[in-house]
Amino acid sequence: MCQGQSAIVRDGSSCGSTSSGTLYTLDKDGNLTSQTPDTGATISWTGQWYYPPSTGTEVASLSLPGIDFAPTGGAIAGGSPSPKQIALPSLQSRYRNEIARLARRYVGNTQRWNERYGGNKCNLFVHDVLDEAAQSQDIPSLLVPQRPPKYWDLQFFSWYARPISAADWATTDKPIACWNKVPGGPDDAQPGDILATGWPPGGNDDTGHVGIVVAPEQGIVPNLRFVSASSVAPYFWPPLMKQSFVPGTITVTDYGFRSPGYAPEPPPANQGLKADSKVRRFSCY
Repeated sequence: MCQGQSAIVRDGSSCGSTSSGTLYTLDKDGNLTSQTPDTGATISWTGQWYYPPSTGTEVASLSLPGIDFAPTGGAIAGGSPSPKQIALPSLQSRYRNEIARLARRYVGNTQRWNERYGGNKCNLFVHDVLDEAAQSQDIPSLLVPQRPPKYWDLQFFSWYARPISAADWATTDKPIACWNKVPGGPDDAQPGDILATGWPPGGNDDTGHVGIVVAPEQGIVPNLRFVSASSVAPYFWPPLMKQSFVPGTITVTDYGFRSPGYAPEPPPANQGLKADSKVRRFSCY
């Protein structure tokens, strides 16, 4: 049997101590046949030895023989090779992180949600990113997050399924699977949240706008953290960039985080105000 605390046992031949970083080799009768130096290292979940920060040594890997964990966690003190309990990210946080990562990656895309053939594409952009994030390799295949449903509408004498609209996202009393309202609104928004305007009808944002919150970006405009398929160039872009803007381009702006009078030039700067914006967060699992 291993000496010391926090022992990891290899069935039949060897064991090691995660408290001292020592690997012992035993024969079939349990007699000690060899051991490595006392390094003060510990072992990771992947079976690699390293110096933990608690030793006062800079975190670094060590070249020591590997350990095969026994079939049961009972062979490890506390059932875990980690010297301290480590909180693993929840599925909901992993999903939101992936949503924010994908949204940021698409910034500058002018083709996939191009509006040359008509119709705003902001809600389609959100729908597509949520679907793509749910299929990420970072999400367990048996726990694919439930995506927002498509709603059925009657148009041109036939029913069709559409991604939920900006106004749907912004409606406070409309249930959207797994996506719950964030009471603090934009002030409490986190990367991977969905921010939308457009409810009630007839407000500053007309039929509304929807996009994905990402981590704040440094720039001359504060709160650049809203990624969406935009129909118009951001107000802070230089004139030449505005002239070449392609409707439907994925942009990062301060939409949804604005105070009245945010832009110095007309038309009146009253869209994308923080006061008119609602935030939803994936909260299943």
